Amino acid sequence: MPSTKNRIIQEKRMYFHSELQQCPHCGTKLKRHHTAWHKYVNTLSGIFDIWNMAYASMNDSFAGPRHATVE
Repeated sequence: MPSTKNRIIQEKRMYFHSELQQCPHCGTKLKRHHTAWHKYVNTLSGIFDIWNMAYASMNDSFAGPRHATVE
């Protein structure tokens, strides 16, 4: 029996979000901006599909840093 083309099948999908709900500089609510990174992690427990989300301040008048990511 031939093997399938993609043999990596995740068992669980996990999303990591920022613990911050508001911008520490201007105080406005952070909104999801983009995916910071996405990877498959292979462990003895199985294969996990991991996503890290990046958030940004939507305050246009604020001149400081806009992005907040989970580290």
